[in-house]
Amino acid sequence: LEDSRDFLQMSEEQINTTPLPLPNSLRDNAVRRIRNFPKKFISLVEIVAVSRQELSEILIKEALYLIEPPIGFTAVEFANCVEELTQADVLHCREIDDNRYLELSHLWLREILLSTINKEKRRQYHRVLGKAQEVFYSNDITGVVENLAYHFERAEMFGKAYAYLRLASLKFKHR
Repeated sequence: LEDSRDFLQMSEEQINTTPLPLPNSLRDNAVRRIRNFPKKFISLVEIVAVSRQELSEILIKEALYLIEPPIGFTAVEFANCVEELTQADVLHCREIDDNRYLELSHLWLREILLSTINKEKRRQYHRVLGKAQEVFYSNDITGVVENLAYHFERAEMFGKAYAYLRLASLKFKHR
């Protein structure tokens, strides 16, 4: 161990706290596997990756519809898409009170996917995620103001981001 530390020229703390990089073979295989899916499936997976959290199917459909040009799924197409992506171990699905929520099956998959999405497309995904949440949670926006601030900031919609950040600070202040 002592020889390795000298060779790496890292402190013990750096050795213990530096995350290991994902192997290139894992990265390459994951990208190749996802890129083999239809474009609509890939957009769905990318939306989930950008979101940082699980999303309801309703919210995902709304976000996909808000993309330019809109991406629409019939109910059967969406169910088949989710089934295929779940069986391929890309997405994980759980049900709560008759609502289905989707998230990536592995934490490392988010890192890989985000590295493959160009900046403009990521901005667009953040914009549609913010707008979809505004619509979906319009009756009780206070529960998602932090998410809205995050997505609108990443979408470079700074006016909206600031407004939601102010609401988040007021919410935090009144807890």
